[in-house]
Amino acid sequence: MSNIDAALMTSPLIREGISQLNGSELVKSNILIAKIIRAILQKSLGPSGSKKFLVDSLKYFIISCDGATILKRMSIWHPVAKILIHLATAQKDTTGDGSISSVVLASEFLERAERLLDDKIHPSIIIHGYKEALKKALRILDEIAVEIESADRKILKKVVYTIMSTKLGAKASLVLTDIVLDVIERIKEKRDNNWIANIDLVHIVKKPGKTVNDSIFVRGMVMDEQLIHPQMPKHVKNPKIAVLTHPLEIEKLEHHPPTVQGKIEINNPELIKPFIDKKAQILKDWVNKIKAAGANVVFCEKRIDDLAAYFLARAGIMAVTLYRWAAKQKFILRVAKACNANIVRDLDDLKEEDLGSANLVEERKVGDNKIVVIEGCKTPQSVCILIRGISKEIMEDVEKTVLDVLYATANLFKCNKIVAGGGAVEVELKKRLTEFSREFHGKEQFAVKAFADALLCIPRALVTNTGLNSLDILPFLIAEHQQSANMWYGYNALGKKIDNMMNAGIIMPLAVTKAIFKGACETAISILRIDDMLNLKKEKKEEIPPDAIGRQLPGFLSASHLPQYKDHEKKYTVF
Repeated sequence: MSNIDAALMTSPLIREGISQLNGSELVKSNILIAKIIRAILQKSLGPSGSKKFLVDSLKYFIISCDGATILKRMSIWHPVAKILIHLATAQKDTTGDGSISSVVLASEFLERAERLLDDKIHPSIIIHGYKEALKKALRILDEIAVEIESADRKILKKVVYTIMSTKLGAKASLVLTDIVLDVIERIKEKRDNNWIANIDLVHIVKKPGKTVNDSIFVRGMVMDEQLIHPQMPKHVKNPKIAVLTHPLEIEKLEHHPPTVQGKIEINNPELIKPFIDKKAQILKDWVNKIKAAGANVVFCEKRIDDLAAYFLARAGIMAVTLYRWAAKQKFILRVAKACNANIVRDLDDLKEEDLGSANLVEERKVGDNKIVVIEGCKTPQSVCILIRGISKEIMEDVEKTVLDVLYATANLFKCNKIVAGGGAVEVELKKRLTEFSREFHGKEQFAVKAFADALLCIPRALVTNTGLNSLDILPFLIAEHQQSANMWYGYNALGKKIDNMMNAGIIMPLAVTKAIFKGACETAISILRIDDMLNLKKEKKEEIPPDAIGRQLPGFLSASHLPQYKDHEKKYTVF
């Protein structure tokens, strides 16, 4: 520790109880954390990667090979680990794939930087070299990427299967690949000569029983609901569907704001009957309006009164309420777009042209539960995937995988270019960046070369996870890339051989690959910039004197119930 550092620790700038870590000791500590996380995640990379069994203190467990899910579930306190978690989460949220690759690559960048630091190369020089290498790598990717037709199902199938097979088994990947392609085909639309796919229009329902291979695509909607009255029709062919946000009940007083209060005193029990009759008449009029519009199926976002349900059943109208759904507004939109109905907010405005259509609406029993299915919609803008599985944990893992693949495929509509997978891109970039490093005459040359060498961590992990020794494979793979015609050669983990990844159909969206490199490099640079870490002393919360607010609190509370409030003048309203 230098004299200045020693003086800083004893100066009034640093309060008592605050510890400090800086210099090479801090850098090595941060890089060590990154290497530990890489050792955990890189075994889950690729189609031969292993899954992680995560168990919490309540013995709730999940099985996953998704990098973002694994890191978020782990109890990691170190700030560098938090940075890597944010990297994995951002990668998954923006592109849907590549969370493990980005973290593994960022850790490899840091490990290569550590070797340069040991050789007395300043972090600023390393950072500058990494930035130049990243710029060059992105330019190379744009040059070698292959442009495709976004609507080409054959190409999309290869992209989807490549991503899916890294997370699920081969047979399940084939089934779910066709389902994802059917979904994309239905939800894509053309705007200003560009195709887009809104994943929010995809509804996923999980039902235990059977296997993942029995999952299906539904041209309509599946609801984890049941009919609200036992006498309603269970099966309606060629239905006329009304989608309502108008509640089919008389709203109660407690639904109003707390400032609105009312009280009715009735001394004669006979006076209650007019109120009951009036309520019944209002509900009957609402049902008559629905029937007059020609609807025989109703999906309502709000509650449906029991008496209204009786009138609907007597009128032969099937009805389902969705008020229990947390995201009911999003779900009611999906229902409307599935059957091409208009969402009606006032029953007085309900007309025949607002009604949706389908081939069938039916209540079915799946296992011990009931579901309501809308199927056979002619031109659905919203669709559903019914996922089956033998356990809740398996179905949750499949759901996350399907969503990731959907987002990754939707990115192809924004950037319709692809590159080869299987480490082919990384090996090609390694070759070209090594040549690029010779253009530098200073120490940046070593940083650019280190960036290039770090890229081999991806094909190395793919080979290792198949049970082979990377030293037996990588030299031959690198030799193949010395010939320009073999630019797309990589390691085919499914066949355990060096192969042309484009011809083998193992391809990745360019947007996903670029996001991996940018996220990994920028994260590594951010960590290398850290030269000081202060462990701050936790401040004690100020206690509120009991007499300060005791008169403002109701009798059954005391100041000790509200330790989080430091503002003694805050006023509390008693309802």
